[in-house]
Amino acid sequence: MKQELVGGEITSTAFYKKLRAAYIFVKTESAHLAFGFVFHPGGSGTFLVPASKIEVETTEKPWPIFDLAGATVTDITQSGLDRLFTISVKTPAGARQIICEAIGPNGNLWLLDAKNHIVATLRHREHSPNQAYKPMPPREGLDPFTLTGGKLSAALTKLGDHSMSILTFMEKQVLGFSRSIAREAAIRAG
Repeated sequence: MKQELVGGEITSTAFYKKLRAAYIFVKTESAHLAFGFVFHPGGSGTFLVPASKIEVETTEKPWPIFDLAGATVTDITQSGLDRLFTISVKTPAGARQIICEAIGPNGNLWLLDAKNHIVATLRHREHSPNQAYKPMPPREGLDPFTLTGGKLSAALTKLGDHSMSILTFMEKQVLGFSRSIAREAAIRAG
């Protein structure tokens, strides 16, 4: 995302409450892209696609979020393989950060000011004026960069749940893994 969005201008935003989906549309020198954030129980996550690929089948009116049209994306950061990342933007009101908590159906987007105070939240979580944002504790799990067959086997044995498939185990226990990445890793590892 960093390679694609930094330097781009946010052209619009859209939030579909019933679909549990939000989009931030960014125009760069070479493309018009859509950053999608979905927090539906049937499927959740984030993605970046050409804006022309977004087709929303609903009669629901989209709502703009965070008044970000015209803002410039200045940076995108992520701490390790955690499911939280920050999109930094420059707005006429000053520097802002969009914190993306890509944690599944309970995910949220937070808008912070330059001092990390909460300005707004997508899912209307309660907060007081000038309240500082406190990130969730980092997710614990297995590091995929140092994971070996032995470490995986030991962690699976330690868990003791013999009904869990290896795919489900990797999806839930290996940092940064989704169902599709777990499936690919299992296939490649034989």
